[in-house]
Amino acid sequence: RTRPGYSLVGHPTVACHIPFMFWTGKMGHKAFGLAVNPDFGQDLLARFNPQTDTLVFMCRSGKRSCLASEAAVKAGFKADKVFSMLGGFEGDKVKCQVSAYNGKRMLGGWKNEGLPWTYKIDPKLAYQPDLPQQETCQRSKADTDRSPGLAPRGIYLILPRMLHEASIPKA
Repeated sequence: RTRPGYSLVGHPTVACHIPFMFWTGKMGHKAFGLAVNPDFGQDLLARFNPQTDTLVFMCRSGKRSCLASEAAVKAGFKADKVFSMLGGFEGDKVKCQVSAYNGKRMLGGWKNEGLPWTYKIDPKLAYQPDLPQQETCQRSKADTDRSPGLAPRGIYLILPRMLHEASIPKA
């Protein structure tokens, strides 16, 4: 997801934001153009211990989190300590033509199951290369935590959501 999606749609209160993909700024017929974050493995290794930490990846509905899980293993994390959360953050779409909810993401998913989520961007959990922009965004937004909580020590929920690559400061 883009930064607006991360802050406007929300995210689990305990989730670290490390994007697996960036939005390229291009728009296709039905989808945004995406490019894999070339530093994803390095970003994970800079933040987590591949020998001891357990990583749980989550995206909107489950596809990017599976790809991110594979990339984490390739980066050196133990396969038995890397997981992709089924259902993602928003869950699946209702597929019933006669339903008022047809096409809406209301089936399962972290948010729909009533698990703790927020719009607030915690600088300690934000994608570090993008932190200056996220701190600016956070100061202008009211705190809207739903149900704060802490992850167990050594278990991390990673959101491989997308950011617009032009918004990432160049090193």
